[in-house]
Order: sequence, then structure tokens, then C-alpha cells
Amino acid sequence: MTRIHERCGDPLRPQVEAGACAVIDRQEDASNDWCVLTVPRQTVLVTTDDESNAAIARHLYEHPPVAGMKYQSSLIAILRDARGAGNRDDMGRVKPGCRSQSWLAATAYLILLDQVGKSFGVAGIADEFNHAIGRALSHFSPVGDKPTVEALYALRCTFAHDYSLFNEDPSGRHPLRNHAFNLTADTVSPLVEFPAARWDGTYHHTPPEQTTTVNLWRLGDLGETVVGQLRKHHRKGTLELRLALDEFQWRYGMSFRVP
Repeated sequence: MTRIHERCGDPLRPQVEAGACAVIDRQEDASNDWCVLTVPRQTVLVTTDDESNAAIARHLYEHPPVAGMKYQSSLIAILRDARGAGNRDDMGRVKPGCRSQSWLAATAYLILLDQVGKSFGVAGIADEFNHAIGRALSHFSPVGDKPTVEALYALRCTFAHDYSLFNEDPSGRHPLRNHAFNLTADTVSPLVEFPAARWDGTYHHTPPEQTTTVNLWRLGDLGETVVGQLRKHHRKGTLELRLALDEFQWRYGMSFRVP
């Protein structure tokens, strides 16, 4: 039985044996080894061994405690927090009578996309973006057009940094990231509705024709789609790990004792 990870003297890190985690519909690879795939701006580590697949399974799904130890994946943690703030049930569906209009939930879903893009890719799909949000969306969602992806990247920046509704690219090299945002939450409006004219960079009485509107309901749906596609590709055996296994486990998970 293979032990996923253990470092002496640190009880708060992964110490759960791989045999405790089911790997669903795993496709065998004859080499059972590492291979390296080079794509623009990113090296994707393709891991096909049992240890890596078990670690990914622990990250993508909630698991009960084993021998008094509970493993907590940060992906599951932020997904649970996003759903709670966004009035969604355990399946990610908006609860009846709710609009899923929480800014905090939107921020959590955008941070989730950041983690996904840093950690995973799909076999055979080249990277079209040099940032994690773009990689997550282009690999695990139907959203891939550059204006929409860059607008969502800009919203992640401005929400995560200071909960602002304005984002201006500090380098001046990415005008598609400059936005004055407005927000809505419904099942009718598009994910991102672009203005007739680009924001002119002023913060006083921004006119509606320069305002980019993001639908927080659809943004939550997009986050749920990405999680669903992650799990689908893991079942199919086409999910690639971008990070070294050791870094992946230590960076995005912890174990703790439970009664």
C-alpha cells in the first residue's frame, strides 16, 4: 500500500494512505511513469502512477476520516464556501427563491479558477493564456474568447485585491483588462455584457455606455461547470497535473485529527 505523503513531526500535513481513496474509472498507462509535455509558457507534468491519481482524487472529492485523520482539500473548502455564500446547495444549484448574488461567492469562484489553472490541464489541449484564470476556462469550460476571459481575470484581480468595481492594468499592455464593472444576478443576462465604449479611466460618474456588467449567477454556474469538467477528465484519465506532486499536496491540502 502506497503512502501518499508524510513528513516526520508535522501532524497537519497529508498522512492518509492511498488505499483509502478510490480512483474512479482510472485508465491504466503502460509506462506508469512521468512524462513532460511542453506548451507555451507552461510545462505540464503528466502523472499516471497510482500515487498521483490518489492524490488528485483526494483533492477533487470530499472523503471521510481514515484512522482518526481527516484530509481537507482546499478546493473542496473553497467550493463549499462559495456555495454557502452564493445560496447554492451541495450540488451547486441555486436554492429556490435565491438569486446567488453574493460578491463573496463570486470572489471564491474566481479564486477557485485560479487554483484550477495553476494545478491542472487537459491532455492534448495547448495553453492559450499565460494566466491561471485563462487556462482554467480554456481547458475546463466552454468560455474561451479573449475579451470574456480577460474581463473575468480583471474582476478576480479587483475583487480579490480590494473588493473594488474598477480594474486598470498597471502595465498598460493589456487594455482588455481595464473595466468599470457593474453586477447583476439572473438567469437571463449573459455572463459578461460589454459596453458600447471602453472605460476611459476616470472614476467619477462612469457612464453606463462604459460599464461592463457581470452576471454573478452565471459566474457561479461557470465555476460549477469547471469543477464538473475537472472530475470528468479525472475519471477519463485525461487530467494532467501541472505541479510537482509534492508541491501540489503540501500547497493545497492539510490533515488533522478528528475525535
